[in-house]
Amino acid sequence: MALGDIAGLLSPLIESAEKLHTVFIPIALQMLALAFVLALLFAVYQWWMGEVSGALARFVRAGLILIIPMSLLAGDNWKSTMDAAGKFFSAGLTEPILKTGGASSGPDAISETITKLTTAMFPNARNPDERSVVEKAIAFVTSKESFGGMLVSALTQALIELVLFVLAILLSVALIFALYGPLLALHIGIIFGPLLIAWMPFSPMSHLARNWLQFMLSQGFALVVGITIAMIAVNSIEVFTDSIAAMSRDPDVPLMQEIAAKIGAFMASAAVIVFVAFMLFRADDLAAAMIGGGGAGAGSVGAVIMSRLSATKMPQKPSGTPKPPGDK
Repeated sequence: MALGDIAGLLSPLIESAEKLHTVFIPIALQMLALAFVLALLFAVYQWWMGEVSGALARFVRAGLILIIPMSLLAGDNWKSTMDAAGKFFSAGLTEPILKTGGASSGPDAISETITKLTTAMFPNARNPDERSVVEKAIAFVTSKESFGGMLVSALTQALIELVLFVLAILLSVALIFALYGPLLALHIGIIFGPLLIAWMPFSPMSHLARNWLQFMLSQGFALVVGITIAMIAVNSIEVFTDSIAAMSRDPDVPLMQEIAAKIGAFMASAAVIVFVAFMLFRADDLAAAMIGGGGAGAGSVGAVIMSRLSATKMPQKPSGTPKPPGDK
């Protein structure tokens, strides 16, 4: 099983989430009716208080905005619209990054990303040695290099590829956590979306729909940002691994120079892999910063709490001891 197939293990999780996309639509329609009635009541109250223009503006706003959630929640419009939105993030925006015909779903895009990244780490998988066994045996016998040197070179190459394979597994796990998190959050947003956009006609709670849209954009872009970071790393890793492969196939390179070059290229590629894994876990924060919203991590929640606490003024203790009434 290829490392890219690891992403397919979580596909049933996404398929289960897709089955729940329309589960809250009946309740959302009731909430939509309630939101419209509340908007009308506020308009009637405002008209009764003498603010005729404000009441008319509130009524017109509620009627116009009502068209948006009603059109989305009617029939199968919600499912078709959200399927198109998910495909836009997973296939439309990732197509120029992955340089393919586009993935059909989020798991396919993640699988394609892992495959390209792990292939970049192993040059033999990109440029396999097409020589036959006989040709390899003849090249081994006629080689000018000593048997001990060839053995050391082969063992060094095998050890480097073994460590790279372990790093590839760790990076694949980081990719799954970094990319499946936004993908699953995107589907959760689709599930609860009808309950939030139903309050669009009612002004005091219309911010719920705006926050939902911001959340969807943030999570969708987090998926694309994570894939972009991984594909940027592909070109860098290929340069180092190609130099390792070139050194191992050049008989004119001295043994010590070959080993030193291999170790240097390996350390550089390992540093890139570790840095990419670190950046992948920040894809959510990078996307949220571009959209303008806060991240979903505990750090952002703590920052919001601290800002609220700092904005709250604590009551000051009065200076001096108050005197009883009547004392002069």
